[in-house]
Amino acid sequence: MRLFAVAALLCSLLPAQAGYLQLNTLLRKHVPIPTTDWIAGNWGYEAGGQRYLLQTRGSGGLAVVNTTIPENASVVGSVTGISVKEVKTWNNYAYATTDSGPTRVIDLTNPTAPVVVSSSIVGAHSLEVEGNWLYLNRASQNVIEIRDLAANPLNPPLLGTIAGGNHDSKPYGNRLLVFGGSGPSKVMDVTNPAAPVQLASFTPAGYDHMGAQFSVGNQTYMFVLTEGTGGQAYLYNITNLSNVTLVTTYMTSAALSIHNILIKGQYAFMSYYKDGVRIIDISNPAVLVEKGIFDPNGSNASGSLYSGTWDVYPYHDSFYMGEMYNTIGVNTQGAWIVDFFPTFGNGSLGTGALEPTQWWVDGPAYPGNASFGLRLVNGKPNTAGVLAIGLSDTAWSGGSLPFAMLPGVNLNVSLDLLIPVTTDANGQAILPMAIPLGVAGNVYTQWAVFDGGVSGGVAVTKGGIIKI
Repeated sequence: MRLFAVAALLCSLLPAQAGYLQLNTLLRKHVPIPTTDWIAGNWGYEAGGQRYLLQTRGSGGLAVVNTTIPENASVVGSVTGISVKEVKTWNNYAYATTDSGPTRVIDLTNPTAPVVVSSSIVGAHSLEVEGNWLYLNRASQNVIEIRDLAANPLNPPLLGTIAGGNHDSKPYGNRLLVFGGSGPSKVMDVTNPAAPVQLASFTPAGYDHMGAQFSVGNQTYMFVLTEGTGGQAYLYNITNLSNVTLVTTYMTSAALSIHNILIKGQYAFMSYYKDGVRIIDISNPAVLVEKGIFDPNGSNASGSLYSGTWDVYPYHDSFYMGEMYNTIGVNTQGAWIVDFFPTFGNGSLGTGALEPTQWWVDGPAYPGNASFGLRLVNGKPNTAGVLAIGLSDTAWSGGSLPFAMLPGVNLNVSLDLLIPVTTDANGQAILPMAIPLGVAGNVYTQWAVFDGGVSGGVAVTKGGIIKI
């Protein structure tokens, strides 16, 4: 099965851009907002083969950004005259809210002409959608409302409530994680939304602001993010709800604060206010490893503790991060569209002193991801190359890796499968590599581009790791 995974499947650090802090990330586009507006909880939307970012703009309303080709991302539609802090989608509707309300229902049937079709729902600090249910986290009212979108998407009837110190929530299946702010966080059974049942409650680690759930094997875990100076991520094992245990913590700086989190595959994407987006490998929950960073403010951010990155949306090809305020003297506000791919080892320079780099397409990898692929950039244009896919990053053909093929040119992966490629006029190549269901394990990748402009005639990428 591992060999089939290699056959079925098939990184790098971009040289730092001025003022940016980057690890295994590649900036595709910045979509700014007017400095009179401020950004908060963005979301994604797909329709008609196109991908969109729903960009909240505070009192500036909601902008619809076509991100299908990230470098060409631009605003194609908008709703003005309303205030929007958070937005989620259900079918062709967007639910856009603020604390003071109302929650507006916006019809996205034509993304270039979004239309407010209802203002009948109360406002909320944040909101979530799971299946056909809308969860309104009404922090100021200390209540979470559960509403039925399928019954009436324009004015969903109330199914039930959860009262008491509720700042935010995250649903998964018939469970709801409730983050209690200064009060206890809880795990609720919402199978019957009219009568939610508390399954677990534990003392807040700080100001319990937000979190997320994931599983590894037969174990279930829960992140709780605390907001405020020294705010960080606490990871709990919640497999046995009668014995919730703290596994580990993650933070960047005791002087800063974390904010929000979303999980895609084996990575947690965390927005960390003045420390940008941090991407954490959670495949071994006991040892959280930082694999990616993008922070447009670098070490230059000014402003309050809560300036900087409000949120991150990772569920499209690139991830979107929302910069709330201008903090470095230029307009960093708005959405940053960024690629991520974890790497190891060393690459080498090609023509023009550019190092070929590799990125995934619609990553990260997971079983059943039919649109996954790999992308090479910064190669010599219009030339031949090869993608090496291996089962090891430590040994090949009786020797150890990395192996110096030429001075300054290392082989980082075992050569179990070689796929010939040709770069285009921009020095890029893309290989679709759909991942079947039922595969698992790690594979390692490295590209080589034949380049007569450098000593040895070849330039290589760093090694890339794909965890399935």
